[in-house]
Amino acid sequence: MAGYCIRHSRRGAGGSGITQQSLRRSEPAAGARVAAPPRELRLTFIERVEMAFTAVELVGPDGKVVPLAALRPVPAAPNSVIALPRSALRPGQYTVLWEAGAPAEHRILGRFTFTVIGRARERLPVPSGGERRDRLVARPAARPHFCG
Repeated sequence: MAGYCIRHSRRGAGGSGITQQSLRRSEPAAGARVAAPPRELRLTFIERVEMAFTAVELVGPDGKVVPLAALRPVPAAPNSVIALPRSALRPGQYTVLWEAGAPAEHRILGRFTFTVIGRARERLPVPSGGERRDRLVARPAARPHFCG
């Protein structure tokens, strides 16, 4: 049901009914332009998170859903959750769609975007001298594609 609500909100007319009121902050921050792809998404809400009624979806620059590992609570911060992308994020604009709520309350939907402007790091084979070298490989950013 959580995935349905998030997908429905993405296709909704003009984003009506979507609010950011219960999201206190996020990492990356809403509207951020980050030099390196984030390894995790951290959402901090105003109130304690009910994991059974919380969902996060990440939509990539190509408009496709980016696979995330299972949402994790933050033990030291009961109002925060962490979502880990299953693969490195490429340059481009990403949309985070979230849903939060509790059994006796209505659910609140929200969204924000951030942009990865950095380059993906690629590992080179170890040279014969045994040294390790990394290089930055420029990859063109995909054009942002907005769904609904």
